[in-house]
Amino acid sequence: MNFITTAEMRYCQPVASKGCQHFDGLNGLKLGGFVLSEQSGCSPNAYQYYYATNTTLTLGNSYSFTAKYLHPSLMEGLAIWGDLNRNGSFEPNERLYSSKVVVGGGSSGTLTLPATTQSGPLVLRARVAYLVGDIDPCVRLDYGETEDYLVNVSATPCLSASVTLSGSQSLVFGQPAALTVTTTGTLPASMTLSNGLVVNNLPSPTYSFTMLPDNAGTPQYSVSRVANACGIGQGSGTASLTVAMAPCATTPLMGLYESANYAVATLIWNKAYYAAFYTVRIRELGTTAWTEQSVDNFYHSLDYIFPGNPYGKSMSGRCRPSARKAE
Repeated sequence: MNFITTAEMRYCQPVASKGCQHFDGLNGLKLGGFVLSEQSGCSPNAYQYYYATNTTLTLGNSYSFTAKYLHPSLMEGLAIWGDLNRNGSFEPNERLYSSKVVVGGGSSGTLTLPATTQSGPLVLRARVAYLVGDIDPCVRLDYGETEDYLVNVSATPCLSASVTLSGSQSLVFGQPAALTVTTTGTLPASMTLSNGLVVNNLPSPTYSFTMLPDNAGTPQYSVSRVANACGIGQGSGTASLTVAMAPCATTPLMGLYESANYAVATLIWNKAYYAAFYTVRIRELGTTAWTEQSVDNFYHSLDYIFPGNPYGKSMSGRCRPSARKAE
């Protein structure tokens, strides 16, 4: 039997002779409001140790979990253990969950840490095996995969999280909106906004962040989901934005570039909001004739330019009817 040595203890490293190459394994495990692994795929040697899960569990609390398997329809068994006495082994009375019967696609259930468990680092083990319900934490299997997770155990009671969003403001499209959330309850917590933005591990009671609005207008954002180690919390508050387009105005040219090998120059300028197209004018210095062209992009290549000769240039934006006219 092989062993894996962690910073906490030396544990048996279970072996699956054919591993998870046929999609017999875990593809993610979520516990309470925490992600222990996600889209983890088939691990090398069918084993992986996750030591940075940023997960804190409270003694006596129950935590719902969801395990996803690599294959949606293969029949797998699942068992989860915790080294509750920190002696480097997963004993029969330390099995926190067992599917007992094989299920397809995934499994869900509840884990509860006994109140007698000591506070501090704790290693959890999840093991999936093909067509096996009563799984051993160490014995050799044909098909399957094992994942270990380092979590922290706290004796402090867990308080449900409540998140309030604020940050109503007016801004110009392209500018980031500065939003703030105020959180009460046990930290860290995670939240999801109504536009799908997820912020994991909110680190402090007050947290500020920025977000780029997708479009101009008057978008409103709210908190659609809150979770921490206790489970699902509550969200409140609304951030109402007034997002205006920048006025249609020309901006300075960024440069005139000449090629040493070809008689071609390229004008590049900053895009003007609302501009439908641009008028580009160029003439060789010392002459009075301007060459004028209309373009619908914010760059333009000019042919028949003599390298080394000085040229004058100008550009103006022609606006859409709804925008202010550019001078």
